[in-house]
Amino acid sequence: MGRQVAEPLVDLAQDGKLVPALAESWTASDGGKTWTFKLRRGVTFHDGSPFDAKAVQATIKRAKTATISQHKFAFADFEDEPVQAVDDYTVAFKSKSPTATLPYNLVTVYMQPTALASDPKHDKEPMNPLIGTGPFKLTRFNVDGDSEFEANATYWQQGLPKVGELVHRPSLEPSAMVAAVRAGEIDLAEGIAADFVPTLQADPNLQLIQSNLWQIDFAILNTTYEPLSKPAVRQAISFAIDRETLTKDVVGAGTPIATYPPKGLVGYNPKLPANPYDPAKARELLAGAGYANGFDLDIVFPAGTYVKEKEVVQFVGDQLRRVGIRANVISGEANATRNGYLEGQYQMGMLSSIAVTGDADRYLQERMVGDIYKSGYKDEQLNGLIKQAAGETDNTRRQTLYEQVQDIMWQGPPVIYLYQIDWTYAARKTVQGFTWMPNRIFSLASVTKG
Repeated sequence: MGRQVAEPLVDLAQDGKLVPALAESWTASDGGKTWTFKLRRGVTFHDGSPFDAKAVQATIKRAKTATISQHKFAFADFEDEPVQAVDDYTVAFKSKSPTATLPYNLVTVYMQPTALASDPKHDKEPMNPLIGTGPFKLTRFNVDGDSEFEANATYWQQGLPKVGELVHRPSLEPSAMVAAVRAGEIDLAEGIAADFVPTLQADPNLQLIQSNLWQIDFAILNTTYEPLSKPAVRQAISFAIDRETLTKDVVGAGTPIATYPPKGLVGYNPKLPANPYDPAKARELLAGAGYANGFDLDIVFPAGTYVKEKEVVQFVGDQLRRVGIRANVISGEANATRNGYLEGQYQMGMLSSIAVTGDADRYLQERMVGDIYKSGYKDEQLNGLIKQAAGETDNTRRQTLYEQVQDIMWQGPPVIYLYQIDWTYAARKTVQGFTWMPNRIFSLASVTKG
């Protein structure tokens, strides 16, 4: 919902192509070390302050240095002052090496007023209130209940937004969400489980909007746990799981996938099998690695976080037990489990990742090079290829580099990819103008409610 309030310099269209947002144009020079952005004029933040080069400088500096920033990876190779103001409405990003992925990485960096972004108290805590240039202003925030937004009367896109208010209502119970949209209590719901699709399709007052996301559900492996330190054991786990059955019969929708990135992004490799299911091969690999009699393995998942996460992990656990791995499935409290991942406190854990930037670089830099989940996995050749791809402006060459990355990971996967998500929205038929995005980030500025 933050995208309704704040906006990036560059956005994505539904086909994954970069489009202007607060920047009207951008060009690379100096072999990709300098990116120059021409900023949109006449834009103001909700507090009345101007959107200009100073705001960009302050926002990016905070993104590079703040303790809580999720964007540090994108600017790690940039100068200490990553942005230079050429004039009031032109900025130049300066990196130490070619950075072809910068425009994609900026898709999720929302511009903030100069004073707010520069306030040192936000180094370790989120901004409050959230102020941006977006089509709606946040008027009430409730982490456990309804958050409210009102139309930005001075929004820079004339004629938008088309509704006066938004209410965002979190719902963790799928059946309750479906009941609410059928009763007309809500107008648009996302993340409809496949089990409910036939019922909603039969409702004459509703429309279903189905999308293919750049999102993959997967399991992380902690290679500091002795059995998982062996590539053959990790490969055995991959061969032990029937992704086709998991996707069709347990999740109910999606596409089996055993590699990263997802289909739709540069780097997707259709030459590798999406479902390398071979339990005999799994047993053979385990025996060759010295685990003919199996081993104990705890699989933890953050309860109430993903679609059917309990059923998915139980299926995976059953598959592993069939090849001799004594899997113990553990339901963990959501926040504590995710924080435990960041500290390496797991043997095997379930996660999901969506390519919010429309590019594979962020995931590969954070998860593989940066080892954000303390998995202990490290391969210098792999890291070198990922960094080389980040500086490659030719997508054909980037594709080749990412295929080489996948070939290395295939030999002893540090991550067990399972399936690519299909995502379903349900809306009242009076709702028009909604455009879904493969990264699940979208603006509601053009939506109308009849």
